[in-house]
Amino acid sequence: MTYNLVTMASELKYAGITGENTFLYDTSRKIVGTGIITLTADLTNCSVTQWQYKKSDGTFAAFPTTNNASINGNTLEVHHDESNIWLNDKIAIIKLVTNDNDVYDITQINKIYDGAAGNSTVAAVLTNENHVLAVKSDGTVRSWVGASTEIHIYEGGNDVTSQWTISKADGTGLTGTYNTSTHVYTPSSLSVDNSYADFTCTRTGYSTITKRYTITKQYAGADGEDAVIYEVVPDVYSMNLSEAGVFTPTSVTFNAYKKVGETLVKSTYAGRFIISESTDGGDTFTTKYTSNSNEASKSYTPSANTVNVIRCVLYAAGGTTQQLDDQSVVITKDGKKGTDGHNGSDGLSMGLGNYSDVIPCNTAGNASAQRDISIPFFAYKGITRVAVTATVGTLPTGVSVNSNTAGTTSADGLLVLRVASGATFGNSATMTGDITITLTAQSKSISYKYTWTKSKQAANGTNAVLLQLYSEDGGNVEEGKNTTIKAMLYSGT
Repeated sequence: MTYNLVTMASELKYAGITGENTFLYDTSRKIVGTGIITLTADLTNCSVTQWQYKKSDGTFAAFPTTNNASINGNTLEVHHDESNIWLNDKIAIIKLVTNDNDVYDITQINKIYDGAAGNSTVAAVLTNENHVLAVKSDGTVRSWVGASTEIHIYEGGNDVTSQWTISKADGTGLTGTYNTSTHVYTPSSLSVDNSYADFTCTRTGYSTITKRYTITKQYAGADGEDAVIYEVVPDVYSMNLSEAGVFTPTSVTFNAYKKVGETLVKSTYAGRFIISESTDGGDTFTTKYTSNSNEASKSYTPSANTVNVIRCVLYAAGGTTQQLDDQSVVITKDGKKGTDGHNGSDGLSMGLGNYSDVIPCNTAGNASAQRDISIPFFAYKGITRVAVTATVGTLPTGVSVNSNTAGTTSADGLLVLRVASGATFGNSATMTGDITITLTAQSKSISYKYTWTKSKQAANGTNAVLLQLYSEDGGNVEEGKNTTIKAMLYSGT
């Protein structure tokens, strides 16, 4: 007689979130509609323990109870002016936690602004505004090292140089070349004692900007001693003032150097600094700091949010009579919300209503049962809904498109993916992956990554392990800025 032990698998558990995923704002930054989104938990064999939101450090915290008497029920109200939950004031990532740590769901809510007035500050800066050229007593240039300068144009903290047309005009006696790709100007000959190069920057719809680079010869003494070149160099050439009134970086440090003769090596120089501020773009300056003693560097913080140019003048040691060099740092300012869109009110916004799901799997890593995954998608021109379609990229083994309904001018689109019972997703051991979904509206397309993660049933007595990648700013990468991706590893709870 043969005995067989039959072990029953635990019941399938599932948690999902349904509800709207966008808040719309008009050109005056007023919410369109009630300003409330109600999220509903769709549960199978589990119950809600808490609703949470993702913080800027990537961890999740209990959702505020300001507008919800309870955060452990089957519904949650999200208000557009909810405090603390927004990443970059643009997105909120909401998590539904159940009584099974391996069964949860995450959704993302977006704020869409109708682009309107409010232009970011535009400023041009040269990395080397004034250069002193070491020459022999007969005027022959000893070295052109360090004489080049690079021009940058900033708008609201973003480097937009490539979007401008920049022309160069040399002054009398000066010859140099300007590289339109790298935006570097390199002087090559100077037949007079001092001259300049003017850079004229133009762009349709913007005022013309002109920046001047000056160059001066410094002759060696009659005894033939090497010339000494002094310069003041900031650690940044531009600072940005956010809409909230925060400077990035918070301060600028000016460093003084000297170079003797033709050597390429610079050494620190202790001189005197006078630091001034301008609120009118550099037409007039007000002195804010003067060295009381010789120093090689000075860190300076803008005194007010109205400052848009900081200038540092380096003087010879011992006083503020003999000027050696000067350098300016510009301060750009972020425009009002709405300038992120393309061409203001014609800005086109597209997105998914569901960016990730957890797939219940057995101990082998295969889908426990057949299930459908709903992925809403949307498109807005300004804050007006427009038609949109979705195209699905390569699907993993066992996953298929069950339905794909295009979005209209009155409703979101809906893509439904079907996960077959026993689906391996290409490899039973693979725990996570993504599917490319391309949205197309108004003849423009953008691709998003929908991420799936397996919730693998642990063997008896063994913790389930989950690896999660997250971005502190919700995965939004803004022009001219970086994003940081971090990892979080869970074992059981």
